Amino acid sequence: MLAKAPQEAFAVDMGYNGTVTGLTVDPALHKRIGFTPEEEKTLRDLDYAFLAKNDSAMKEWWDKVFKG
Repeated sequence: MLAKAPQEAFAVDMGYNGTVTGLTVDPALHKRIGFTPEEEKTLRDLDYAFLAKNDSAMKEWWDKVFKG
């Protein structure tokens, strides 16, 4: 699903920006669903090590504050 062809088809069929780099998307579609180079610079990946370490504590907080 993260291969180039399915990501490009997903962009066309569903109108979502791809989740991998190096995709070939029609410029008009990219203008509608894509990010500018400046916007791409602001995107941040998740800190998976932090999330793994703190998952239980965050879930406990979530349950007490929002579900409580």
